Amino acid sequence: MTRHLQQPYRIWPLDDLDTGNANEKTLKHSTHNHISSLSAAKCDNPLAKPIRINEMASLEADTVPEKPTPTPAKAIKNFETASQQVLTTTELIENILSHLPPVTLYNLRKVNKYWASLIQTSPTLRQNLWLTPSGPAITPSHSKSLKRQFTINPVLYSLRIFSTDRGGQGYPYLHFVCRLRFPPRWRTKDAFWRDMQITDPPVKSIFLRSSWLDKYAENEGGVTAGQLSDMLEFQTGALYWFHS
Repeated sequence: MTRHLQQPYRIWPLDDLDTGNANEKTLKHSTHNHISSLSAAKCDNPLAKPIRINEMASLEADTVPEKPTPTPAKAIKNFETASQQVLTTTELIENILSHLPPVTLYNLRKVNKYWASLIQTSPTLRQNLWLTPSGPAITPSHSKSLKRQFTINPVLYSLRIFSTDRGGQGYPYLHFVCRLRFPPRWRTKDAFWRDMQITDPPVKSIFLRSSWLDKYAENEGGVTAGQLSDMLEFQTGALYWFHS
């Protein structure tokens, strides 16, 4: 019965193999990512055989590559991509626009067709832009108990269609004086402002009076700026408007 002796091993770092005994055959070893490793070579004993020692974990931790820092151009590109996603998501852009004042919202229709369509079709934005009444229209009355403050559409102010005396303060019996001007550039039947409510809360009927014109108009949903324009037949001038 043959008895096998334990096989002896001799271990060197790779860096020391070149200076070892010329009769010792070294084990080929490939390195990866400049990570140091150890190798075994055959010693003088004919029963010895080469082995490989696993790479040392402590050395591996020192050679983990760092993540590259994004360049300014790439960071700007990522920001622009995120901004485009926000500005093209209906729910997000509608929520943002709903916090803007009516005059700003009116001007943003000119940004592009998508925004114009969204502003004209969104129930929330239509109400903010005075295209949809915020509540039921008020029936005119001479009763002092119904006296209340009315607000004139700020968009019509910005277009210089309206101007008021006394800052739009109400006279007794629910009437106040304002001046109406419809310059030639607004004389189009499809103008966006024509569907806007004149006051908040809206009024069902109005009476226009001037030195040359007395007219009456009513609308159950609230009198619009387009109705006033049609009543005046696009005549430029100052009129007294009483809703009473």
